[in-house]
Amino acid sequence: DDVVATFGTSKAIEFNHTFDDDEMTFEEMASIICEAAFCDVYRQGSLIKVFFEKETNTSLMLFNHRNKIPESETRTSMFGLKNDNDGLTLEYFHNSKGTSQYLYLPEDESAMNPEEMTKLGVTHKLQAYFHAHRLRNRQLYQNTMVEFDATQEAPLLNRHERILVADNTRSNTFDGEVMAQDGTTLTLSQKMVFETGKTYSIFLQLADASIFSTTITAGPKSNQVVLASDTTIPLAVDPTYYARATYEIVESSSTRKRAFLVE
Repeated sequence: DDVVATFGTSKAIEFNHTFDDDEMTFEEMASIICEAAFCDVYRQGSLIKVFFEKETNTSLMLFNHRNKIPESETRTSMFGLKNDNDGLTLEYFHNSKGTSQYLYLPEDESAMNPEEMTKLGVTHKLQAYFHAHRLRNRQLYQNTMVEFDATQEAPLLNRHERILVADNTRSNTFDGEVMAQDGTTLTLSQKMVFETGKTYSIFLQLADASIFSTTITAGPKSNQVVLASDTTIPLAVDPTYYARATYEIVESSSTRKRAFLVE
């Protein structure tokens, strides 16, 4: 229902394919079916669950120097296109025609080194069109990769879920744990330096697997900040907990640059 509502047509969730390989596992079949409908499938305990990858402005988890293994983070920024792919060719099987069909991006077939892809179970041109443009956008706009070893809460995440990652390859990153909360005043594990003429936002990890963000001003002490609005739920700051609420502070003009998709 969510996929249909997002794309505006039931064509987005159609699937038609014959599984004729005795060696194929149930997990592989489930993955092919869900991928045709823009979803990832995963197992959580004894349950099989499906995650729809769609545009979102909210992240599930914040990673900073408190929940990343020291010196494990690397960042790679690409200038140009990954593998020099200047387009793509998407193959799908058209039911009514009974033959393989191809979509090209750019549509004038001008790409010199297109990435070749096949979508099993996709049998309608409109559904193939959606897939092709989503894949093309990955080529054009996914240009930064971050890799790191994380502490034990990381396995709670699934592929393609959105997270925030503080850049701990730089020395001027303001992040850490929240030591105490008194209303809208937070006591942080690190000092915060406010520069004149700049506005700052804070990202806070909440216990309900969501990220809260708001603008901040300087508090009475160098390691205190005042939130513009109160958190939706109290922060986890008890020292007996496995982990306290993590935070990252950034200039308000660059809040979106910290978002990544889990691969």
